Amino acid sequence: MRKYQVIEKHIEIGSGKVLLDPDQYKTRAHNLSKPDADGTCAILKPIQFKFGEMFGYDGDFGKHLSQFVIELGAPKPDKKAALK
Repeated sequence: MRKYQVIEKHIEIGSGKVLLDPDQYKTRAHNLSKPDADGTCAILKPIQFKFGEMFGYDGDFGKHLSQFVIELGAPKPDKKAALK
């Protein structure tokens, strides 16, 4: 499970599994399965996240959505290597 933060106005995710804090789950519970033993929930209907929200996600964003989130804890690209 990777942790992400939204860097656009909002995004919508339609499938996969998410790990949310209790407040996030409460507002989206009608679109999610009950939490598994590890706290993850399957997305049953599309859910949205607003700018700045953080969540765990085990799924594929695809090219379109991947530009609207940053992976937290991911190594930053080496600018010098990119210039070569």
